[in-house]
Amino acid sequence: YREDVIIGAPNIYDVGAATEDDIEATMAYVRPTLVQLYHETSRGYSAGSGYIMEITDDKIYICSNRHVVEKYDEWDIFFYDGTKVTGKTLGVTKGYDVGVATVDIADVPDRLLKNLMTVHIDRTYWGKLDEQSLNLALERIDREGGLLHVSEGVLIKTKQEFEWYDRLDHTEVTVELVHGDSGSAIFDGYGNLIGMAYAYSKEPIRYWCVPLDGILACYQEITGRMPYLY
Repeated sequence: YREDVIIGAPNIYDVGAATEDDIEATMAYVRPTLVQLYHETSRGYSAGSGYIMEITDDKIYICSNRHVVEKYDEWDIFFYDGTKVTGKTLGVTKGYDVGVATVDIADVPDRLLKNLMTVHIDRTYWGKLDEQSLNLALERIDREGGLLHVSEGVLIKTKQEFEWYDRLDHTEVTVELVHGDSGSAIFDGYGNLIGMAYAYSKEPIRYWCVPLDGILACYQEITGRMPYLY
C-alpha cells in the first residue's frame, strides 16, 4: 500500500443510449445495469458498487472490485430502483481487482426483472480505442434508488502503464473517482462499458480503471462464462 496511490476502497464506516455527446441521457438509459453491494456490521457497514454482466435463467451475475466482493460471503444487493435482494460472493481474481457476486433470479421481483439490463460490451470497438478524448461518466446509486455520486470526464488511454502493485496496465481517465466509487462502471456516451473504477493517485492527481479486457478475462476466470460481446 502507498499513501500516494489510493485504491478506491468501498465505503467503510464505524458507527443503447442517445448520442455520444448526450452523456446524461446515456447514463439514465444504462442505470438499470447498476447495483450497490451493502453489508451491515456491528460497527457500521461496508458498501461498494457493481454492475450486471449477465442475466441467465437462474442467476444474475454482478461484477465489482475484488476488494469489495472478498470482504463478505453474503451481500444485500440494491438495484437501481431501491429493491433489495440477498446476493452471494462467487469469487475473485488475483490479477486485476475484479470480483463477482450473484443473485438468484427467483428472488428478484418480476416487476424489476423485466426492467433490468446487462452492460453493453463492444470488445471490437474498445480494442480500436487508444487516446481519443472520449466522453465518459459514472454514476453510483444509493440504497433508495437515487444517486450518490455522478462524475464525468474523458478517456486518456485504454491501456496505460501503472507503476504500482502488480504493474498491470490500467485505463486512465479524467473521471473523478472518490472514496466509495469502488466497482463503479465507466461508460462512454454510447453506453459502452469502458472500464471499472479502481484507484486514484494524489500527486499528481490521476484516475485509474480496470480495463475492459482485464474485466472480461477475470470474469471468465471466476465464472467459467463469457458475457455477450459485440
